[in-house]
Formats: sequence, C-alpha cells, structure tokens
Amino acid sequence: MRCRTSRSTTPLYTSQIRAPRQGSLLRSGRSLRHARVAKPRQRRGVLRNMASIHDRPASVEDRAEVGHWEGDLIMGQRPSAVATLVERSTRLVRVVALPDGYKADAVRDALIENLADVPPQFRRSLTWDRGREMAFHDQVTHALGMQVFFCDARSPWQRGTNEKHEPVAASVPREERREAPWVSFRAYVVTRVLVWD
Repeated sequence: MRCRTSRSTTPLYTSQIRAPRQGSLLRSGRSLRHARVAKPRQRRGVLRNMASIHDRPASVEDRAEVGHWEGDLIMGQRPSAVATLVERSTRLVRVVALPDGYKADAVRDALIENLADVPPQFRRSLTWDRGREMAFHDQVTHALGMQVFFCDARSPWQRGTNEKHEPVAASVPREERREAPWVSFRAYVVTRVLVWD
C-alpha cells in the first residue's frame, strides 16, 4: 500500500516568517531585523606622513653607500625591549637600549641619543616597519637629518638585513650591550666599539 503525501504551496512556518505585528518585538527590542553595518575603521595607531620603502634611492638597494640603516624592536619580557639598527652595506648592528620602555617618545629619544655620535655621512636613511613606536619619525628625521622609510603593511621581509641579524643581536648579553653598542657579524659574533674620528 502506498502512502500519499499532499504537497502544500504554503510554507510550513508562515506565521514565523511574516513581519511581526504591532506590539510584537524582537528580543533586541526592535520591530524589524536589520543587516549589520560594518564598523568604521579605527585610525588609532596609524602613522602620519610616512615615506614608503619604494621611495628609497637606488643606492640603498644595491648597498653601494654606507649609512642606510634598517631598524626594529626586539621584545623581551614586558615592558622591556631593545631596538636593533643594522647598516645595510657593512652589516654592522647597533643595539639600542630602551630603559624607559618602547612607547613612541622613548624610542624617539633613544634613537636620537644613540645615533647622534654617528657622523652625518653615515646617517643617510632608516627603514622601519609600521609599528607605533615610530610615531615621532618626523622628529627623528629632523634631529638626525636621516629620512625614515616604512615597509609595506605586514611585510617585514622588506627589511631583510635586519630580520636576518636580529637573533644574533638578541643573544648579546645585557652587560655587553651597555659597554659595546656595535656588533659585527662574521662566522662568530665580535663585540667592539667603533670610535669615530
């Protein structure tokens, strides 16, 4: 024996699909459903007046001149951090202590103080990622006379020299960071202080 089922043209849950009657509200208190609207993007933490890494001179890419630096932060146990500066052609690393934290004003002051003893002909440019610690990059440019360039978003590989040397810079003991801010890389790490004439 076959069972016959009747097909209805009206949906089974018509009472729930229809618009709510007056006095009948959704759990949110509204009478109708609304599509969610995308929230506006926050501008907090966005650096202003950034110069792109694509605007750097060609001499930076072929490492023809000395004085083009790449920098980044190495985070320790919070709130400790150090900044590393790697010169592109000589591959010398300068480890910058950040005793006052890694906020933008502390990083600005530490970079200016640390690079002030480097002669101007060896301070041509600095390339950094888009971290908020460089919010005062225009003040660094003004104080040191070196243009600050920024990588594309989420592209740390554009500062490859710095990324390659960070693990070695992080392994320098804390006492040696204070005494010898320069680190030279060959088959092993040699710490030394360069005296400018």
